[in-house]
Amino acid sequence: MRIAELIKQSGVPRTTIHYYQRLGLLPKAEKRSKNSAIYGQMHLDRLKLITRLRSEAGGSYSMDHIQAIITQLDNGSEKVLSEVLSGQGREHPGKLNPGELASRSGLPQEIINQLIRENVIRYHPGNSLYDDRDVAALDAISSLLDMDIELQSIFPIARVVEKLAAFELDQYKKVRNTLTPSQRRAFLLNLQHSTDALHQYLFDRIRQHLLDRG
Repeated sequence: MRIAELIKQSGVPRTTIHYYQRLGLLPKAEKRSKNSAIYGQMHLDRLKLITRLRSEAGGSYSMDHIQAIITQLDNGSEKVLSEVLSGQGREHPGKLNPGELASRSGLPQEIINQLIRENVIRYHPGNSLYDDRDVAALDAISSLLDMDIELQSIFPIARVVEKLAAFELDQYKKVRNTLTPSQRRAFLLNLQHSTDALHQYLFDRIRQHLLDRG
């Protein structure tokens, strides 16, 4: 399969696939010509494995650990794979500095800096700088960029979500002093569930309306 099909079946952006290849996590593709490369089932299976390792418990395996696992697999060790699939040897989510965030995501530092300035990717003062949730967000952004969507057009998404989150927080502030701790937790869960359902309904309805208009 060509890389477009590999991206479609794996859900992994082109930039991330190339990043994994640079790290040696993926074997080289079969070159058919200067601008044509063919990928096989092994590439797809390996991408699915890496994706699973990065998403376990919110990204419990660091890239160094993933590289060690892949190396052992390439050397014929099946034990490490069985341990991974059974959840043994799991690490705690890593804490990343800006350089590590760029390395993990495969996106250029210049793009990441723009996303930070626009509050799409958040800086966490007084805490570890970044974590695997930020890497997952960058993977999603990388997919959008691979679809030739302009970076600047992504920024307004953060503004919209910020307003939605502010609405939920405002509603919670109105009642929190009148509730017990258990009631506050229940209120927050119900508020989140209800607003999430409304967000999804409105998004689907409006998107379909726009599609019908052509």
